[in-house]
Amino acid sequence: MWESQRDQIVVSLGSEGESDILVLPVPAREVDSALSLGGKVIGPRGLSERGNEGEVVYVQYEEKSGDSLRRMVRDRYGNGKWTQFFSLAEIISQGGSMSLDDKLFIFTRADEKLEILRFENGVCVEEFREIRANPRCLLEFQFLRLKSIADASYDEDRQTQIKRILLVGEHATQPIISALFTNIFDLPVYTVFPPFLPTAHFSDSAQTCLSVPSDDKSPYLMYRSMLREHIRLK
Repeated sequence: MWESQRDQIVVSLGSEGESDILVLPVPAREVDSALSLGGKVIGPRGLSERGNEGEVVYVQYEEKSGDSLRRMVRDRYGNGKWTQFFSLAEIISQGGSMSLDDKLFIFTRADEKLEILRFENGVCVEEFREIRANPRCLLEFQFLRLKSIADASYDEDRQTQIKRILLVGEHATQPIISALFTNIFDLPVYTVFPPFLPTAHFSDSAQTCLSVPSDDKSPYLMYRSMLREHIRLK
């Protein structure tokens, strides 16, 4: 099973208050860098934590507040309904605004509190003028953070060897979810059916493509650099 995962990133989106999980195949020579970001080695079984030169180890990162933050925003702006939450995320454009000069960003505090920090026109604000932007901006923050962790775990050569994302979880098949992952990671996104199977049951033949990359990724570039600073501060 592990050999078939060497060229893909696995993301499990939590539900019912569960954590979001990111699993990266990392060359043994780079595992120290990956562990310094808070990851832990999960396989292959019997492999030493740092493996041997040339081997690939699998490092797991956990975002404990992933689903809890989405539920908090869903309850406040989506009337407690996931359908409305994802509908709002779809109708709002990248960064929460049509104007490239008026981008909206969400960050979270670096502690365990479920607190959202909103930025509009470069200024921290209590609430966006366009309150419907909250679901979209939260998802962008969460997925861009996962992208920043992946970038920090790899050198440039290793990044080019990753071919796809395997996305699982209760909401994995939501179009806005796969579209955001594709745009942010610049990789095709696949899932399995049902999309909440344990990772041990994944196989290439069971995977179905949800979305493929496009050329329009520029609105996320500035956000990525901001998130790198956010990760270092944590």
